[in-house]
Amino acid sequence: MISQANSILPRSTEQTTKSGSMSKLVTGIVIGNALETFDFVVYGYFAVTLGKVFFPKENELAQLLFTLSIFGASYLMRPIGAIVLGSMADRFGRKKTLTLTLLLMALGTGMIAVLPSYNLVGIWAPLLMVLARLIQGFSAGGEIGTATTYLIESAPSARKGFYSSFQIVSQSLGFAFGSVLGSTLSLYLSESAFESWGWRVPFLIGVLIFPVGMYIRKNFTETLNIEERHTSSKALFGDLLGNNFWNLARCLMLCISGTVTVTMSIYMTTYAIRTLHLPMYVAMLTGLVGGAVSIIAAPLAGTLSDKIGRKPVILIGRVALVLCVLPGFWSIVTWPSYVTLFIVVAAIFLLNAISGTAELVFIPESLPAKVRGTGFSLAYSLTVAIFGGGAPLFTVWLVNATGNPLVPAWILIVTTLVSLSPLYFMRETVRHEN
Repeated sequence: MISQANSILPRSTEQTTKSGSMSKLVTGIVIGNALETFDFVVYGYFAVTLGKVFFPKENELAQLLFTLSIFGASYLMRPIGAIVLGSMADRFGRKKTLTLTLLLMALGTGMIAVLPSYNLVGIWAPLLMVLARLIQGFSAGGEIGTATTYLIESAPSARKGFYSSFQIVSQSLGFAFGSVLGSTLSLYLSESAFESWGWRVPFLIGVLIFPVGMYIRKNFTETLNIEERHTSSKALFGDLLGNNFWNLARCLMLCISGTVTVTMSIYMTTYAIRTLHLPMYVAMLTGLVGGAVSIIAAPLAGTLSDKIGRKPVILIGRVALVLCVLPGFWSIVTWPSYVTLFIVVAAIFLLNAISGTAELVFIPESLPAKVRGTGFSLAYSLTVAIFGGGAPLFTVWLVNATGNPLVPAWILIVTTLVSLSPLYFMRETVRHEN
């Protein structure tokens, strides 16, 4: 039996499941969200190269810090995207919003693919990069919350965890595809060719994939019950911030660990190059390793959460991460090889997939359907803006300031412990009859 929060689903859910194939629906979400993730994280993978292309070459560290600052700035747009696009999903429908987020991400990605370098246009190069990343950030602010809400509302009651896991799968596909592409380009292209045009290839591919996702999403069935929706933004946010404020605050805190873990996973490419001094093509493969592990682990974790509950699965993943991450980073620093790097990255992605899958369904289930799209998008995006976007920049600065290569591990430990605190006050959303 599902709890009351979980049962407040649109009446069209059952109709959606009957009239449309869940496999097609999942495919549409996976393709679209994988594209969003790929377009967004590939910037992080290529941070070192982008710093050389879009900023003056006098100071290599300054180049990287400026590039990561733009990476962080795009995260600041996510809450705005969550407010605008999340409320659109709750007032006008999930389908329209999912189409718009995909279009905006393609626009930002296309801009990056054709931007001129600093040598050609000077300061306009980084300014245009900022604009493109802000568009991407705005889009991402509405995508994850709306896509996860749509999956939950479309899935059978007993398998919501399993189907929601494909949100993690889609993100992992984006990680893996970006990793393979980046590693291949850096391995087979000369350094000058890679800096000249090679880095543009992933962004161009991202634009080319866009029509496929758009075609599939166009055929989605709407899950929002129009009769139960709020008729104005004022009423929507009044309900969310008035009647559901503490739920929203707890959901926000619960997102912290997963947000920082994912962002730090993107940073591992830069960490492997700058701190461990490993070849770029090896560093790029971290995303493939982690993505492959998550693709396998997420559906299993989602199924487990359907059987034993969301909270136990979240605890398993997060507590294990706290216990393992420091020994893992110590191993990388002590034996800096691709073997130890891949093992540790695989472990981090595995544990994050376990807990993250359960969190992705637990958080929307904890919110009423009328505010679910906005609430989840806002909680996730605020967390990303505060804790995610600045994590790589803060980590690079702290590693250089302290000379301690274990800084990433301590950041993960602290944020994970903070993130676990609201779990005690949140009600389990899965109930089983004796």
